[in-house]
Amino acid sequence: MTQSSEVGVIDVTEIINKNQLGQYQKVIVFLIVLVFVMDGVANTVLPIAIPSIMSDWGVARDAFKFVMGIGLFGVAIGATLGGVIADKIGRKNALIGCVAVFGSMTVASALTTNLYELAILRTLDGLGIGGAIPAGMALLFESMPNRRRSLAIAASMVGIPLGGFLAGGLSSLLITDYGWQVLFIVAGSGPLLLAMVLLFSLPESPCFLVLKPAKWDALRELLVRYGFEFNKSASFLEAETKKAKFNVSHLFSIEFRAGTTLIWIAFFFCFIASYSMFSWGPVMMIGQGLSPKVMGQNIAVFNFSGVIGGLLSGWVIQKLGSKPSIVLYCTGGILSAVACAYAFQYAAHSLPLSMGSVGAFGFFIAGILNLTYTMGANMYPTYIKGTGLGAGAGVGRIGAVASAFVGVASLNYGAALGFFTVIAIATCITLISLIAIRGQIPRINV
Repeated sequence: MTQSSEVGVIDVTEIINKNQLGQYQKVIVFLIVLVFVMDGVANTVLPIAIPSIMSDWGVARDAFKFVMGIGLFGVAIGATLGGVIADKIGRKNALIGCVAVFGSMTVASALTTNLYELAILRTLDGLGIGGAIPAGMALLFESMPNRRRSLAIAASMVGIPLGGFLAGGLSSLLITDYGWQVLFIVAGSGPLLLAMVLLFSLPESPCFLVLKPAKWDALRELLVRYGFEFNKSASFLEAETKKAKFNVSHLFSIEFRAGTTLIWIAFFFCFIASYSMFSWGPVMMIGQGLSPKVMGQNIAVFNFSGVIGGLLSGWVIQKLGSKPSIVLYCTGGILSAVACAYAFQYAAHSLPLSMGSVGAFGFFIAGILNLTYTMGANMYPTYIKGTGLGAGAGVGRIGAVASAFVGVASLNYGAALGFFTVIAIATCITLISLIAIRGQIPRINV
């Protein structure tokens, strides 16, 4: 246990940054990873289930663009509100509420019998799915020493493609034999159980607690769990305490205006690129003549590669800094999207080519998503971090809403070639926006 000095005022951020990552902080990372895994599962089950629902209900592909669009709009609202709520009531409480919402709504989706019911529940589901990420990201960012933040965020964000990978595996096990309804029940039960675990196991962010003097006793207990020991009479110093009262307009103050605009653009187009694949990738593959089994294998490869690419992105940022990492991942994303366009348009049944190209794209797009969140978390101080991340993610989710319509339009008019051309253009705009941000993350020598 690290013994603090005998000073009467403690700078929490400085103490966390100066010390090694403790075992309890690793538990926090693990719990946030589980949250994002469940988030990824809940977010992916509908696109995977759409071909089966189409067959079951006798509806065409285009009918689902409304369901996908309104559901993603719910995610956008959830992301924005989730960040604001996390800054108001705490990261932990906001996160648990979001997990409980998307778990219960995913289970309830199994009971739907038409598109209207599914759209309503998917919108409510989206509120929880969207809100969980900014709340969890803020908690994680503020609990880690600065030299480990990029790795911690990358480790947590791989939970989303890992959740997609698990959803693909669950679909192959459940849909054929038991129906798509059972897939929704299983996918929603996990988050409900996890919400109970988080209630008793997940701590609040120390940087949030320091803004609330009435919670300083809880902060002292938390820092002891981190491995630090303090005089019980010590008070806490946090340079941002005086700014604890804020409003969303602060995101466009002189200090943050340029960065906020650029990160919003990056989020918007990054989500168009990633969610076009998440939402319409399975349908695109079926349209190119692949069997449901091969489609599931391709989606599994896409998501598994995303786990690897996302995890490595944290290490790359640490070693190279953010700007070279952005160029590396975005360039890779553009080139792999071009490879996917050729593979699925002209050689879809060549599994080495199609799986190789979609695996490469999954690797890079997951890293780009992590880089965007990491840049957003790095831009804003504690008092407005949740709101800043939530607003950026909310704008990104509007891009996801747009992908529901852009994706199906590109498929209708250009098949796989048009589909991946849109993705490549969106990735290029993301690259330009991210490298234009002034507050780049320097390389860290550990």
